[in-house]
Amino acid sequence: MKARAGIVAVLAWGCGPSPAKQPSAPSSACSPPSAAVQRLVVALDADADELHLDYTPVVDLLLVEREETRMHAQRVVEGVAANELGFRAGQGFRDEYAEEQTAQVAHAIDYAFDAAPSARRAAAQRWRAWLASPSVVQVDGPSRAELSAALERVRPQLASCGEPVDLTVTFASTGDVSSVFGTASTDPAYRNCLAVAVANVRVPRFRRASLWTHFPW
Repeated sequence: MKARAGIVAVLAWGCGPSPAKQPSAPSSACSPPSAAVQRLVVALDADADELHLDYTPVVDLLLVEREETRMHAQRVVEGVAANELGFRAGQGFRDEYAEEQTAQVAHAIDYAFDAAPSARRAAAQRWRAWLASPSVVQVDGPSRAELSAALERVRPQLASCGEPVDLTVTFASTGDVSSVFGTASTDPAYRNCLAVAVANVRVPRFRRASLWTHFPW
């Protein structure tokens, strides 16, 4: 367990923005891995875990002979993509956009550890290119900034219902809040308080049936 914790601690912040900043857009690239990270990557099979997030040396492992190593490496790069697009351990995805885009990236790259060698090589190159410059495409609906701003305006009311303010909010296509779930309490009075607090929250209309987001992130 100690070895796993060490690998996760080092690899989780081997690239990308610091947890304190958490910008809305991913960073363009990562610095070369340190010697410590290189040593930990060698232990990939010995302590495999999907939360290993350093990717620079792991892309090469997508092409090694051993199938189990390729499988572990696939989980690593998929985890990195999810993290770059808005996934956080213990919280999940920050919104529906992040979840959809992560699935779209994996589908477009189409790497499978058990595919034919030529297919693996081509897909590994696609992973390398995407990881060097992660891209985010805004899908139909209000922006993340609009979602956050709309809820930020009623943060005092939300906090008065109970803290921590840790919510999953679903918007209908009309731009109105259709449901709100918080973690502060299971009491019906708390849920009613949240519903009242967001009763006048609005975002621009959109075409999809609904859209959920976490607040705050």
